[in-house]
Amino acid sequence: MEGELLKQIDRHMGRGNELMERVEAEMRLTREQHADHTRAFQLAIKELVRAGRENREVIRENRRAMREMREASEAHTKAIWALLDRIEDGGADPAPG
Repeated sequence: MEGELLKQIDRHMGRGNELMERVEAEMRLTREQHADHTRAFQLAIKELVRAGRENREVIRENRRAMREMREASEAHTKAIWALLDRIEDGGADPAPG
């Protein structure tokens, strides 16, 4: 009877060891996958930061270009008004000053 009990305990211990090995293998796989996902996430964040910096620079350049276009448009408008004033005055140069 005692021998049978010891055999049963050994079988249970063997089954427990098998289950622990499977759990350890799953945990190892989970750690590896977590590490892979963490690396991928970090790379994605770096790319987003880089893209954000590029976008900010493009926005600055666009603002600068728009400012230059607005200034040029204002200068052209003033020149056109000056020409129209000269035409209305019979083509005379505007008075100095």
